[in-house]
Amino acid sequence: MLQRVIAKRMAKDVTDQPRNETNSSGPTATEEDKLVCEDCKSGIRGPYVSALGKIWHPEHFVCTKCTKTLQNCGFIEEKGKRFCQSCYETHFARECKKCHKRIFGNSVSALDAFWHPDCFVCAVCNHSFDGAGFIVQDGLPYCESDYNVKFSIKCRGCDGVIGAGQSYVEAANSSYHSVCFKCYSCSARLENSKFYVSGGNIKCVQCN
Repeated sequence: MLQRVIAKRMAKDVTDQPRNETNSSGPTATEEDKLVCEDCKSGIRGPYVSALGKIWHPEHFVCTKCTKTLQNCGFIEEKGKRFCQSCYETHFARECKKCHKRIFGNSVSALDAFWHPDCFVCAVCNHSFDGAGFIVQDGLPYCESDYNVKFSIKCRGCDGVIGAGQSYVEAANSSYHSVCFKCYSCSARLENSKFYVSGGNIKCVQCN
């Protein structure tokens, strides 16, 4: 779990307390109140650092990689270990495909790469996809609207766009939606049927 946290330095009363000897197998009152360092597992007498519900000797609250103190600064927890931002960037943070900066927090995995959510946008209008689908062309993502303007084919029958994934027919150097591929004279659909080209128009066998 990745967390960015600010630690707090605390102080513990170090006045010696009398020990209550007991034959009970449970902890004594003084043992119950004893603070134990998460790193060295030794008791703490004096100042200590508190973060993520745990405590450390100040000298033990350091970056796992470079051993720089993490007191009074942000740190990031990864797989139960603590790292300063510099070490986390070097060893763990992924690089955004678009801005090439390191990614902290949420990311988008797409096109065999990772992106900041604000960086994964349409290559034309730069608007976020907001969870909607996108179309890839030449390795770049496009919203449907911009893809249709930039790449789609026009249907000769209705003059509309033949969108990505739509079935269409190519005939007589023109393209048609499957439902628009009709006889020029009687409007019979000609998909998967014989047709003739007459005067630049598509006609069925009966009307030719």
